Amino acid sequence: MGRLVFLLFFLFGLVLHGQEAKEITWWNPVKDGESYVEGQGWTDEIAAPYDRLPKKAEALVRTEVWNLSKHSAGLSIRFISNASELTVRYGVTASHALNHMPATGVSGVDLYAVDSEGKQLWCRGARSFKDTITYRFKDLNPNDSFHKLGREYRLNLPLYNQVKWMEIGVP
Repeated sequence: MGRLVFLLFFLFGLVLHGQEAKEITWWNPVKDGESYVEGQGWTDEIAAPYDRLPKKAEALVRTEVWNLSKHSAGLSIRFISNASELTVRYGVTASHALNHMPATGVSGVDLYAVDSEGKQLWCRGARSFKDTITYRFKDLNPNDSFHKLGREYRLNLPLYNQVKWMEIGVP
C-alpha cells in the first residue's frame, strides 16, 4: 500500500511538473551587431554592449568615473511583446549587493509596460539572485485596444553593476 501511495504521489508530481515546464524562446538584445539598448551615446565606440562611455574616454576621465561608466544605470531596453509571461536572465560582473543596498537596488531590473497614453505601468516580477540573475514576470496584459500586436515594454537595467550578458525569454 505504501509503495502504491508513493507511486501515485510521484506520478502526480510528474504531471504537475510537466504542466509547469514551458519551452522558452530567448532573445539577446545586443546580438549580431543589432542593439536595442537605449540611453547610450557613441554606440559605435563602446567596448562592451552595456557600457555608457566610449572606449576612448578611458584615457580622458578619472579611473573612478571610468569604473562607474561600466555600470548600466540609465540604460534600458525597449521592445514589444504579446506574451503574457516574460523571463529576463542575465549575468553581472560584481557582487549582487552592497553593504548598504540590497541586490534588487544594485543588480536588479525594473520592467514597465507602456499604456495607450504613454504612461509607464510597473510590472511585478519574481526574482532569483544566483550566478545567473532571473526575473519572471507573469500575468502580463499584452494586448488592449491600443496595442494590437503586443504591448511596448521598457526594461531598466541595473543601477550599480555591469551587465555581462542578457536574454529575454517568452514561452
